[in-house]
Amino acid sequence: MSQQIYVGQWTDWSYGSVLGACITLHNDNARYLTNFIAAFNLWVGSAVWSLFAFVWHQSRSTNVPADVMFHQSQVALRNASTPMAFKISIFSIGWAWRKRARKSMSRASRLVVGPAILSLIFSAASLFSARIASTGEVLMQGGTCGLIPEEVVPEADSLTFTFVQNSQDRVRMFLSNAYAQECYNNSLNPGNPPLTNEDASGLSCHGYAMPSLKFTAMTTSICPFENACASTGPGIIQLDTGYLDSHNDLGLNQPQENRVSFRKVTTCSPMSTEGFSEDAFTTEYYGNISVYSYGQNLYQPTRFAAPAALPGSNTTFVYGADSYTGSQSAYYLM
Repeated sequence: MSQQIYVGQWTDWSYGSVLGACITLHNDNARYLTNFIAAFNLWVGSAVWSLFAFVWHQSRSTNVPADVMFHQSQVALRNASTPMAFKISIFSIGWAWRKRARKSMSRASRLVVGPAILSLIFSAASLFSARIASTGEVLMQGGTCGLIPEEVVPEADSLTFTFVQNSQDRVRMFLSNAYAQECYNNSLNPGNPPLTNEDASGLSCHGYAMPSLKFTAMTTSICPFENACASTGPGIIQLDTGYLDSHNDLGLNQPQENRVSFRKVTTCSPMSTEGFSEDAFTTEYYGNISVYSYGQNLYQPTRFAAPAALPGSNTTFVYGADSYTGSQSAYYLM
């Protein structure tokens, strides 16, 4: 998996084109944006309150004689800079007139309903604006995924280039094994549910959409390698993922119409080496090697093909020591 995080605007299609609109920024830029949003929310709240108070004050103005509490409440509405300041002022006025004005506290309570609703609206807006700054999901770039392009080692012959690819595969296998040890826990046991990001405890377990993928394990007596299986009877294990969603399970961020379902069925069995292997010494492979010929070789289709070789959809393995990947490495020659 590439560790490069995409910086810029993107859409998290788990939430749609509107709620899923995201922008990923560097830490410094993110702090500037967060501070700006907080200041902007405060400014908008103050401006909306000023407009609301002005309209309300004008709508309550009348030529009909009224008591002193009414006029004091108009003054409080005119001068209060925030809804909270108005609520404090109007309750103070109602309390001061509780013995001299009719239903003063009841009148004061009715007057604070509008400012209270406005305060709740902007409190909710502040909470939602805080969610804008999140350290949750990010979009990973795939620029360093896949095989090494040949132009990276332009002077290498096909065999050397194969060794370079296999060295990369060896590193991937090492990292994959470390990831499985840290993140899979007991999810590899048949019948256990797959891990979610909430279940995974390791620091490196949150780079994928799902830390582990669901699968079912079963035994079978059908050999997928024709007559090359060493096991007979129901000792062959088959692992089936079922249909995985490219977005939810594999993390390929795409809208609904671009998603696909993927299924992988793997059958595991000990392989018979009789008639499929040979030992040799070759300077091309830098020493003693053992060749296991279960299919064709992409660069040399017939060089290591044993008499009982299987169809070309399978793989030939070369096992030996060389100066590229270290001792005792298995090389895939597709």
